Amino acid sequence: MPLTSKVYTFFILCLLTSFSYAQVGYNNSVTINANSQVYDHASERLLNKKQVETVMINRKSLIIPKDFDSAGNPVNYYSITGIDVNGNFDLSPYYKQPDIGDAFPKFRTKTVNNEKTSSKDLKGKIVVINFQLMLRAPFAKIDEIKMVEDYVSSKENMESLIFSISGNEDAVNFVEENKLNSKIVADATNFTRRYGVFKFPTYMLVDREGNFLGSYTKTDELINALDKLN
Repeated sequence: MPLTSKVYTFFILCLLTSFSYAQVGYNNSVTINANSQVYDHASERLLNKKQVETVMINRKSLIIPKDFDSAGNPVNYYSITGIDVNGNFDLSPYYKQPDIGDAFPKFRTKTVNNEKTSSKDLKGKIVVINFQLMLRAPFAKIDEIKMVEDYVSSKENMESLIFSISGNEDAVNFVEENKLNSKIVADATNFTRRYGVFKFPTYMLVDREGNFLGSYTKTDELINALDKLN
């Protein structure tokens, strides 16, 4: 295939991939070659093409990350739903919260204060991850946000993070206006996709060993869950 045709094909694939979020049951395909690596969600290992073919024969679920942000976090995940004789894999968008008891997916990012934070840094603490749609009225309920922050700050070895799809400027203004102390990550659409968050707010709990404890969409349910951990 001529180089121009390859570039064109890649461009069209990118357009279809970005459009696929609005499609139910939409599949696209990607060619896995000898140098490709695929993430096996079940074993949390990267597999080469030969290993992928073996796993597919055994009908295990495979998840492939496509597109990464500046910190190296996967932006989009796809599940491999099939393979043809030419080595092309059918992909479907994959959005799923971790299973309770599973290791919480690793991440590293920066807060609106340009402070680096990562799942590794938070080991040894109970972590509340608060997913907010937009950090401004009427979306963000400041009384509930402060209730969670005050609870977390009153406990030892507990920390809260707020992930919001708001831009950095809106998030900074929200922090300053409401005098918040939580670590806040703006432009976090990739995290909401990655962790299968579709309702806001959603709270996710991670234990001291980095394992997923559960998610909650009501603040009082979160507080009750935190009470049981102390």
